[in-house]
Amino acid sequence: MVHYFSYDMPGAPVLNGQPGSLIALLNACLVEGWGATAIDSLTVAGEVASVVCGGGHPLQQYMVAGISGAAHAGLNGQFKVTMASGSTLQFAAPGVPDGTYTGTAQVRVAPVGWGRPYTGSNVAVYRAPLGNRFCLRVDDTLWHSAQVRGYEEMSTVDDGAYPCPPNAVATFLYWAKSDGNNTTRRRWMLFADGRTLLLSVAYRSGDDYYGVRYETYTWGEFTSFRPADAFNSLINGINTRYETNANTGGLSFSIGRVYGSAGLLRGMRSYTGAPGATFGQTAASVHVQSGSTSTSDHYTGPNPVDGRIYASPIQLREGNLSPDLDRLPHRGLLRGVYAIPMNLPEPIYPVGTILPNPAGTPGAALLMRSYAGALLMDITGPWSA
Repeated sequence: MVHYFSYDMPGAPVLNGQPGSLIALLNACLVEGWGATAIDSLTVAGEVASVVCGGGHPLQQYMVAGISGAAHAGLNGQFKVTMASGSTLQFAAPGVPDGTYTGTAQVRVAPVGWGRPYTGSNVAVYRAPLGNRFCLRVDDTLWHSAQVRGYEEMSTVDDGAYPCPPNAVATFLYWAKSDGNNTTRRRWMLFADGRTLLLSVAYRSGDDYYGVRYETYTWGEFTSFRPADAFNSLINGINTRYETNANTGGLSFSIGRVYGSAGLLRGMRSYTGAPGATFGQTAASVHVQSGSTSTSDHYTGPNPVDGRIYASPIQLREGNLSPDLDRLPHRGLLRGVYAIPMNLPEPIYPVGTILPNPAGTPGAALLMRSYAGALLMDITGPWSA
């Protein structure tokens, strides 16, 4: 199940430039959840469950609710929210007869269900519940940014085997949190399932002429073109602790290219299985939108032929960036994120716009903008295997 979280949810963790704030965010979204609220009424009609919380709840449409204490087993667990307002929400309840099942029910923001096998002081190791289950180590002891690194195996919070990036390249990458070392909140969104994590951060102190811009970092599996690929995982980031320029190693875009910002998209191993991470680059299967809102590079969407907005899968290329990206072999596709092969003017389509059914996605997708372009984040799922 695809989970979607946002900084503006009631009770959401606060991301800022101080040590520990990213760990708190990842703990809440991936492992713990938050916002347990008593349910005043839980009813089912026509296999649709309706929840009423007199004091309100923290969930939005397309997010995942965790229900416990309901008087029917089919209503306890995790459910995709199909409608949400200030005091009510709904979700599909297949096979549950019409009736009232309030019992002692509670609702909360459901975590994705990742493990956290090792912890330290503002350091944690996270592990997805499905797939190859490699380890993500996050060192959040610094201001501004956190150090991140993947490992195939870990035995303690500090000790692991087969790191990504490998020692010969770098000892870690960075995920930017804030351009300030203070407690000022930064906008963020997180998208994840049982295999892959996508974290988008608006790390800058204020909006500039670009408007709100997010950098998107990823860890976890991609969809490999190689059958039985046991090493189809990657990580991206920046290789310096803090930069004041716009691009801080997030997934970025230019005309005809989607790329991991100066080769900072790293695979755990080559498609051959050779130890040591390889460079990874991405190129959309069709031309993708540039960061500009002008119409000089692409026609303005929606598509005038059918009135739809189109999404393009993002292909992962393996190998060094030079001399020619187009000569690199196709390793697979990124999961949960798409390029946009048309221009979407920002006054009409601001960052965070939810598009109900872009062509090429399983359902609804959220529009994300970086300093170098735009992404569509799949908030419906399932993400490709």
